[in-house]
Amino acid sequence: MPAQGELKFEELGWEPGCSLTEKSLILYTEEEKEFRRDFNQYCREELLPKANKFYAENPTYEEALRIWREIPRKYTMKHLPTYFGGGGCEKNPMIHNIFEEEINAISYSIENVGRTAMFCLDIESFMTEEQREKWLRPMVEFKTKGADCITEPTSGSDVYGGMKTRAVRDGDYYIINGEKCFITAGSKADVMAIYCITNPDVHPHDGMSIIMMSADTPGFSVVKDYQLMGRIGTVLSHLKFENCRVPRENLIGKENGGSEIFEWRMDWVRTDCCFRSVGLARSCFEIAAKFVQERLRFGRRLSQFEGVSFKLVDMYTKIETARLLGIKAARALEKYDRAPKEAAHAKLYAADMAPWVCGQALWLLGAIGYTTLYPVERIYRDTTVEPISEGASLAMKYLVQREIYKDLR
Repeated sequence: MPAQGELKFEELGWEPGCSLTEKSLILYTEEEKEFRRDFNQYCREELLPKANKFYAENPTYEEALRIWREIPRKYTMKHLPTYFGGGGCEKNPMIHNIFEEEINAISYSIENVGRTAMFCLDIESFMTEEQREKWLRPMVEFKTKGADCITEPTSGSDVYGGMKTRAVRDGDYYIINGEKCFITAGSKADVMAIYCITNPDVHPHDGMSIIMMSADTPGFSVVKDYQLMGRIGTVLSHLKFENCRVPRENLIGKENGGSEIFEWRMDWVRTDCCFRSVGLARSCFEIAAKFVQERLRFGRRLSQFEGVSFKLVDMYTKIETARLLGIKAARALEKYDRAPKEAAHAKLYAADMAPWVCGQALWLLGAIGYTTLYPVERIYRDTTVEPISEGASLAMKYLVQREIYKDLR
């Protein structure tokens, strides 16, 4: 037993997923459990040392992306579309969600950078074969990086009502003008998907389109990159489009049909967010549970105090509740392809759960939890964005109540 105050993270022997017993996985298929066991082992043995070195030495976007690209394709290919020889997340969203939980239990930064670089895979099914070859194959082959351009200075959760970016038809081209902010990897992207209004005479929901654009298009500029509270290594950018001339063939799906793609995509993304939050919270819970069993106070282990152990029970309950909501959303997507209520509900609960659980873990560790000797403080900072990103919690409540009333009609 180390002296009091000297217990270090590496001495805990913590491994991601130690609290996941076979009983806790009864709602997963054998294929899903096997994938989790295999990927969890890789994360423990290979990814965790790289992540620790990343945070200690060189936490940049480029380094996070390099580590992501070193993950064996048998894991990352599981959630790539079948068009590229992948497992096809559209066939089994749980495999994709397991990947999200396990990798985020190790590093939010590496997962966020890697996932964003391949963002277009989310809308692959709406593309033509020519568009897949032009835009997606280079991403899958790690030749290009992407960015998803939705949020604007006047629109956060109010995607439609606040969207000001316009794309005006000019013969065989669109002329794009506007600004986008808080765009992950915006300044690093080679290509981007621009969500914009193509028909200003109707409600934005019925007049929005998605248009692909190369970063070398004249008129495109990076206004600035933001400094962030968490997500070390992640780049978040403010972008500007001034008379950017883009071929009509870059339109994804139908003109003015972007809302259908956006809403379908968000069901999947918000389910991902749920499992991301579960992975982040799970790590802090496991660290805290191990810590209190070894830390001495007043001649007893902290775990022998009910005030401590009962708090761990509350943390565990919230994590498992979020997991169950996420499983429900994933199964709904698997069967129905759309799950607006289930996805928003899972995202809402998990996003609020994660910072609470991580905050409780920090409290259980005490002063040493506030230091960088443990990853709890970093994970806690990472989780604080979850109630904001991909739809704020209040917006999720609005979506859930709307769907509840629909179901009661």
